Amino acid sequence: MNREGNTEEFAGKANISFLSSKLLLEGPLPGNSENSKIKGSWMLAGRRTYIDAIVNGIWQLYRLRNQNAVNPDGSKVVLPAQVFPYYFYDFQGKLNLDFGSKHRLTWSSFYGDDVFSLADEYSDEYNSYDGFSGSGTTYQTRYESDYLFDWRWGNFTNSLTWRWIVSPKLIAKTFLASSRYRFQIASDSEEERWEYETYDTTYSKNTFNLDIFDRVSDQTLETEFTWFAAPAHTVTGGWQFKSMDFNLGMTFAMGGMQADTFTTRKDTLLWMLNRPVEQAVYLQDIWDINSLFSAQLGLRLSHYSLHPNDVNIEPRLGLKYFLLDNLSLKASWGIYNQFLSVANPPDANFHFIDIWLAIPKEYPVSRSIHSILGAEYLTEYDFLIRTEVYYKTFDHLLTLKPPNSFDLGEDVSNMNPFNDFYDTQGRAYGWEWLLKKTSGPLRGWLGYTYSVTQRKSEVHDWYFPKYDRTHTVNLVGDWQWLEQWHISTAITYSSGNPYTPVLARYEDYSYQEWGSDASWNAYPQFLYGDKNSERYPGYFRWDLSFTKHIETKWGSREWYIQIVNVTNHLNTLTYIYDQDYDWQTGEYKGVKRFGVPMFPFMPTVGVKYEF
Repeated sequence: MNREGNTEEFAGKANISFLSSKLLLEGPLPGNSENSKIKGSWMLAGRRTYIDAIVNGIWQLYRLRNQNAVNPDGSKVVLPAQVFPYYFYDFQGKLNLDFGSKHRLTWSSFYGDDVFSLADEYSDEYNSYDGFSGSGTTYQTRYESDYLFDWRWGNFTNSLTWRWIVSPKLIAKTFLASSRYRFQIASDSEEERWEYETYDTTYSKNTFNLDIFDRVSDQTLETEFTWFAAPAHTVTGGWQFKSMDFNLGMTFAMGGMQADTFTTRKDTLLWMLNRPVEQAVYLQDIWDINSLFSAQLGLRLSHYSLHPNDVNIEPRLGLKYFLLDNLSLKASWGIYNQFLSVANPPDANFHFIDIWLAIPKEYPVSRSIHSILGAEYLTEYDFLIRTEVYYKTFDHLLTLKPPNSFDLGEDVSNMNPFNDFYDTQGRAYGWEWLLKKTSGPLRGWLGYTYSVTQRKSEVHDWYFPKYDRTHTVNLVGDWQWLEQWHISTAITYSSGNPYTPVLARYEDYSYQEWGSDASWNAYPQFLYGDKNSERYPGYFRWDLSFTKHIETKWGSREWYIQIVNVTNHLNTLTYIYDQDYDWQTGEYKGVKRFGVPMFPFMPTVGVKYEF
């Protein structure tokens, strides 16, 4: 939250629509006055989407009306309990305290989560006739099932900053912070079945529970000094201490009937703990050599506790030269090291979140060299034109080796942990262009990016990672066509991301033992093509909004209509594959593919208040 808070009066903003609501309140601290030795301000903000509540509420009415509906074959129509299981929320707070004119304390906090929670339950009763055994027995069967899939990911941060104006030429900032990133998945299912005969009742029960979690927390202490050494030199330096805690785990439990007794089996598939420490010192000088030419010189030294004998040297250089008053050239170069890596399955075409890990001590630190050239031109009509070309190299990136997912033996279940990687190289290059207009009744910007990103490992020659996009075009505009009315639009097009195609399906057989039971079980598997050799269709989205602004004696009010995805272009999020099976002939015909679309056409109406 970059706002400093209102030190003069209580104020607020509210935004209410069919999709979400936002609220921001701010004001001075009690007793704030010109004669007070301590002055300050506060600020609170929060937001939440609730389209899930609206859509699921309408869906419940539909379920109620169709609770007795049947299919053409006479079976009961099964409708899910909910159809839109996603929402997010966050809260922010900030407090500023000024002690005289030289000291300021700032506390800020953020808490937010994305939630994908899907719950369903089903029950049914039916009669069945056993005509094969010769008994001619009629069974009455009752079946109940419950299912819960709860997926949450989010951040929680707290920070305290002390700014001290030591002198007119020296400013010190001390920063103390803690943060926590987490995602957790809980998948629970339970099935129960009762079969009633005249003199006997058969009962069966099966349960499955899977919990996956990844928590990354850190505590940071940093001090930075800014020294205005001379009119031509601004020197910045400081040090940083960061203690991190990585906790990744996966547990599961399975329950079933054995000899009329319900038995549960629990196992820890994965549990990884890591607590590295990062330290760094840095120094930078912004040097105005003359009125046309300036340089930014910097050096950073960093240390990583899992590599106790290494000191990472990271030089930085930036240059800027004015050819004209409104035309400048710039260049920058630098070396960067990173002590974090992601451990996502390498062949997964889609994932919502990243699994973050500290660089293991057995592997070198990831390193990148950036080289950038650019130019910037401001026309007499307030059009800003900016262009850049860049080339970046990456060494010692980590690519997770495909794990042996599950190895189920008589008493053992395990998962190949996330600690076996391919040492991977990377490169990225491209060109960016921007045209921006920031004044007048018509404002906005048009941007184009051409980029290529590639990786190479010991098992793959240069290939495109899943986040590579060759072409991206963005157009954003706002037109105030009347005093109270304005129209905003945003159009985005980008090339499709790469993915690894599925070519065929086969069955992999595994022998499993559980107590006195043993059996061969078939697990369907897919045969994949060359890594990321195909691309999804191009992405296109056009959003549009109309706003009317009204001034009142209490503040201002804006009514707006927003349309997300005006053309209802169904962009592909990912593909889901399944076996193509003909139930009439009993023949497997291969693999069929379904596209999962992103947001469809979605209009909403809302109002904004500012007071």
